[in-house]
Parts: sequence; C-alpha cells; structure tokens
Amino acid sequence: MQGVYLPIITPFHEHAVDLQSYEGLLDHYLDTSVRGLVLLGTIGEGPTVTPAHAIGRTPAVSRPVGLRRTESMLADTIELIEHDAWRMRCLEAVESLRLPGWYIAGGFLRNAVWDARHRRQPVTPLDDVDVIYFEPADLSTATERNVESGLRALLPDVPWEVRNQARMHVRNRHAPYRGCEQAIAQWPETQTCVAIRMESGGALTIIAPYGLAENWSLRVTPNPVVPYPAAVFNERVRSKRWLELWPRLRVEWAQDP
Repeated sequence: MQGVYLPIITPFHEHAVDLQSYEGLLDHYLDTSVRGLVLLGTIGEGPTVTPAHAIGRTPAVSRPVGLRRTESMLADTIELIEHDAWRMRCLEAVESLRLPGWYIAGGFLRNAVWDARHRRQPVTPLDDVDVIYFEPADLSTATERNVESGLRALLPDVPWEVRNQARMHVRNRHAPYRGCEQAIAQWPETQTCVAIRMESGGALTIIAPYGLAENWSLRVTPNPVVPYPAAVFNERVRSKRWLELWPRLRVEWAQDP
C-alpha cells in the first residue's frame, strides 16, 4: 500500500460512539489527500474489541461516506441507483427511446446521493427529471417536446424535462459543446454536474466531470471552471431550499471578485 493512512479518533458521548461527530470527522478528512482512514485506532481500542463489536460501532458511517477510492465510489453510486426502483424505471423509459448520447442529469443523481448521506426515507421528490441528449442535426425545440410526450406516455407521473445539449451553448453564450459531458460541466454547481444513463444491456454509466466525491462529501460549491455571478449560485441554493432538505450540506457561498 502507498500513501497516507490516517488513524482517526473515536468520539464518544455518554459512553457510546458519537456517530454524528464521527461523520463530521470523516467528511473533513475525505476532503484532504489522505489515501485512507484507520477506524477505532487512536486510543488503542482496535485490538481490544471483537470484530462484531467493532462493526457494530461503525455501520452508520463506514459505507455511506465513501471511504474507498474512486472506483468503489462509482460502484457504490451505481448500486444506490440500482436499488431505487423509481429511478430505474425512469432510466428504462428513456433508454427505450434510443436518444443519441442521452443521460438523466443533475438532481436525479445528486439528490439520490444526498438522500443516502442523510438516510432520508422516503427519498426527496424531484421537481423535474432532466433528460439530456446530443443531436446537432436537429436543434428543434419541437423535437424536445415530442420526446417529453413520449416519456409521459410511458411514465405519466414523472415530471420530465428534455433538452438537446447541442443547442444549449447558444443560450449560455458559449462555444458549441462537443457532447453532453462538456455541456453539464458548465452548470452552476459542481455537485449538479453529474448524469447517469442505462445502456442497452442494462448496465449503468455515470459521467461526473468533477468527480463523484464532490457529491458524497456533502459540500456545495460553485463551478470551479465556469464563472457565474455570485448571485446566480447563491440564489439557486436558497430557492431550491437545499439546506432545509439536507441540513448537513456545507455550502461554500459564492463571492464576486
């Protein structure tokens, strides 16, 4: 093994592990460059407890916070979606239309991770399900409306919203995008720049230009590459009530230069 593996203290409250403080420590160190964390190790309790006792102390924090590296975080995120029957039905519906380069983007994946980190049951309803695709040969908004109609015929209770990303650069006053991954990389919040699709064989594919760790960390940050006025980011966070819905989010409020 290579890299730094950091022993992490075990916070207690009234003779029990303080899980909320534990998760706060894990979140803090996951934002650093450490390779991994060693649990139950800094006051010598690790060797003195049975495996069952050790596991019993840590189940609420060991899996959701994503201690493992990028490949495992990707697998955990896919597993999270695979166990969400409603989201899988949405993916199956869009896959059946065979749209070019399609994904379901934004809150569809972002909110699923935040719900998991907050252990929300039932999961937070979505205001819209953002379907994106990439077709430079047909930039008609009428085609987008037809796709929405087709999806409503399949799943009428889903708030579908469809956008061809091959035309969105005009609205955003950007150079033409090369595909959906470049398009979503322009969105205001880092954590919103994620998308997922179902392949024809049923496998799930995720794109995350800035990485999935940004979502699992519970940070909310402005796009690190594309500058927006601070008011755009800050108003979106407030108007969407993210801190009310997911109070453990840590918002890094934008400031104009």
